[in-house]
Amino acid sequence: MYKKFLPVLVLLLFICLIPVESSSWDESGSESSSEASDLDSSSPCSNNDSLKISTATIRVGGGKNFPPYEFLDQDGRPSGYHVDLTTAIARVMNLDVEIILNSWPETYQGLLSGDLDLIQGLFFSDDRVETISFSQPHTMIHHSVFQKKDSPNLLHSGRLPEGICIVVENSIMHEYAEDQGYRFLITTPLLDEALKLLNKGTGDYVLAPTVPALSIIHENGYRNVKNSGIPLLSQDCYYGSLSENKELVRIFSEGLNRLKESGEYSEIRSRWLDGYDSPILRSDVVRIILWTLFPLSLLFLIWFAWSFSLKKSVVKKTKELRVLTRNLNDKISELETAKEQIHTTLHSIGDAVISIDSSGTISQINQAAIHIMKIESEGVVGSRFSDLFQIKEIHREKRDVLDIDLLECTSLRSIPRGLLLCFKNHLEVDISCTQSPIQLPSGELIGSILVFRDMTNEIQVQRRFHEMSRMEELGRLAGGIAHDFNNQLTGILGYADLILLKNPDSHIENYAKVIVKNAKKSSVMVNKLQSFAQQGKVLHDSIDIHSMIDELITSSNLLELSSIEFCKNFMAENCLVMGDSHQIYNALVSILQNAVDAINMKKTSGQVTIETRNIEGTDTQSRLIRISISDDGIGMKKEVQEKILEPFFTTKPEIYGFGMGLPAAHGIIKNHQGEILFQSEHGKGTTVTVTLPVNVL
Repeated sequence: MYKKFLPVLVLLLFICLIPVESSSWDESGSESSSEASDLDSSSPCSNNDSLKISTATIRVGGGKNFPPYEFLDQDGRPSGYHVDLTTAIARVMNLDVEIILNSWPETYQGLLSGDLDLIQGLFFSDDRVETISFSQPHTMIHHSVFQKKDSPNLLHSGRLPEGICIVVENSIMHEYAEDQGYRFLITTPLLDEALKLLNKGTGDYVLAPTVPALSIIHENGYRNVKNSGIPLLSQDCYYGSLSENKELVRIFSEGLNRLKESGEYSEIRSRWLDGYDSPILRSDVVRIILWTLFPLSLLFLIWFAWSFSLKKSVVKKTKELRVLTRNLNDKISELETAKEQIHTTLHSIGDAVISIDSSGTISQINQAAIHIMKIESEGVVGSRFSDLFQIKEIHREKRDVLDIDLLECTSLRSIPRGLLLCFKNHLEVDISCTQSPIQLPSGELIGSILVFRDMTNEIQVQRRFHEMSRMEELGRLAGGIAHDFNNQLTGILGYADLILLKNPDSHIENYAKVIVKNAKKSSVMVNKLQSFAQQGKVLHDSIDIHSMIDELITSSNLLELSSIEFCKNFMAENCLVMGDSHQIYNALVSILQNAVDAINMKKTSGQVTIETRNIEGTDTQSRLIRISISDDGIGMKKEVQEKILEPFFTTKPEIYGFGMGLPAAHGIIKNHQGEILFQSEHGKGTTVTVTLPVNVL
């Protein structure tokens, strides 16, 4: 097996022994291009005879924070590669120069205004060449994109993503950003300020020369700035002066050539830039690779032999694991199916089911319980039962909490009826309850299940049945009393009439008239009792409800009540009903009279609204008329509404009646296959709705 890799190892060792010439590469982004940019020997700049050395001081400008090219040292004196290069050219060309380092905007404007004669580190651009003459290049400088350390790395050197760029004002990067159309730019006079802003989180990118930016970041300890590794421009750096000073540019180009010929240029460059330009032999690279690759190869061979020996056992174990996994998945699927069935069954039960654990904490609750108590399921599971629910007895006036220890259930038990289940939202529901224990096979009790049945509808049905039975008994009693009393009234009225015929005496006549008047009043009460007992005979006349309402308001002198306003809103197209007009009239009079009395008892002015409309009956072929009589009187309390149909029940003073009006009206309406409903709110008023079948036109 190892023999397969021997040719590879021999080949790598052979490559290691090949002599390779060294080549220079710029680790930091700075590379000399002087050799490729030397002036042609035929250029005017190489003609020594044509040089005219100026005796005036030449003001040479540059930036004050572009290390290692040009910067102010600790004593504030110009220093750097460009400074030494300018000083050497001035010496070999016998020039008197003054090097002035400022912020780049001040330096560039100084050249344009004439305050400076020359800039020692200027990049070429199409805009600048219109006003500035350039020497031959003396250095190539690379520019990069710098970004915040925590921002994602840029993947390519194309157009930057949308963001805020920071550049040095009037620099070549400023022109580049504007040419690229970057909309959001921040300019600073110094490169240090641009990197400081980015380090503090202002902006997204800084476009700057690579080596100076790296030097400033290292010197100031900017931890939030990193080089994206994406180069933008690699440009030659020149001496530059205004176009009218071409002679000065030519002199500095000649001086640069002389330095290169003497070797001093290389010395200056080596002194300042050797730390950034590191020559590395290709053979060194190969040796490094070999020293890394050889142990890795050995490790690979060992791993390969070990993995091959384990392959069979891994395959075998994998097969066994697949079988176990398949069986486990089947069991999990069965458990999930069983769980889903239990969940579906639990939520399909019509009764409320609540499961509690041994500490009384609710572990499950079904949809029926949520629906019955009108609660949200969130927050219920995990809460203690006693914190959310209470079971109260309703047979006592003080509805005490029933003392039931839910945690002591060891067998099925039924909790007596007559209970209320109360939730923390104060909702109370009539219930019956059973409790079953949850026990492990060992007999350990781990909880119990409470099953509640909503008894609200059943109790309401029982109440209605008792009410109907009671009213039926009252009806029979009232009918018997009315029948017997009516017979007595007939005799009284008969004899009173005979007295009036045979005794012309005025005193006796007046007494007889009083007897007749009171007997007729009693007869009206008897008729109401018969109507309540539904024993009256119903005639089948055609009755116009609208006309009857107009008539009863007018004839009963209700319009004379100046403090009460009657509003009619007749919207029923068919207002004809079949029945006894006299009974219907009496029923509506009783209802209207109650509305008027309710307003008078409030001792304020009020309004009675009478509205009619046609509605569909339960049978789609039947039509009904609904008569709504509303008042804004004193209204009725809930306990009063439950008794208003009982004979002789009234909350009004005796001057308003004896409590037979509404019971009689109810009996009349029911006797005409109709319905009467009451809706009232104490202090706001009452609405009585009468529904009767209409004639089909």
